[in-house]
Amino acid sequence: MRTDGDYREAVRYLEDWPPANPERSRRIGDTGDLEQVLLCVYQVRNNLFHGGKMPDSSRDGRIVRESFTIVSKILRPLSCTGNMGLIEA
Repeated sequence: MRTDGDYREAVRYLEDWPPANPERSRRIGDTGDLEQVLLCVYQVRNNLFHGGKMPDSSRDGRIVRESFTIVSKILRPLSCTGNMGLIEA
């Protein structure tokens, strides 16, 4: 993933333009830290589903698209295993 250009570009965008949250900012301090990246994407998700993103805002649209890119790049290898990467007991 770290070598995927689309993934890196999406993470850099969220690093430079993090989603707004008046109570708790989800900033990416280390682009290689998956937890920080996913917490930032989670904030985008929360803003989207709880009214913090506006459909007519080009910035909000870009944040959502970049977040989607990140999630799809993370999940793609898991979906190729046929069982979402879960280990059967």
